[in-house]
Amino acid sequence: SAREQHEMEAGQIEEKQQVANYRKMAMATAKGDLKGLLVASLQGGAAVKNAVEALGPINSDRARDLLLNAEAGGIDDVVVLMNAYSQDLEMQSMAMKICVRILLGTHVQHGRYLKQVERIK
Repeated sequence: SAREQHEMEAGQIEEKQQVANYRKMAMATAKGDLKGLLVASLQGGAAVKNAVEALGPINSDRARDLLLNAEAGGIDDVVVLMNAYSQDLEMQSMAMKICVRILLGTHVQHGRYLKQVERIK
């Protein structure tokens, strides 16, 4: 019936909204965690090790969220994560992909920039 169909659709919309809210919260948490690691990396020494221990074990979802936040901050932030989680192979491989993406992106932009300079001349 139309009513059942409507209820089912409403349920799906609500579920999508909950997933979106969860992603927002996860990304906000990761942003805070990353900030802590960046501050620790500036302090140096045992600060990074302590910050990593304070975050506890991280699964691949959490690693991905940390890396997405780091990517937004630039390659230096990604390198901080790579150094902090040097023993975590999954983190390392995800981080390498992001570094390649960043480097290719800047390379592509550089090519585009040079073409535009040529046109202007």
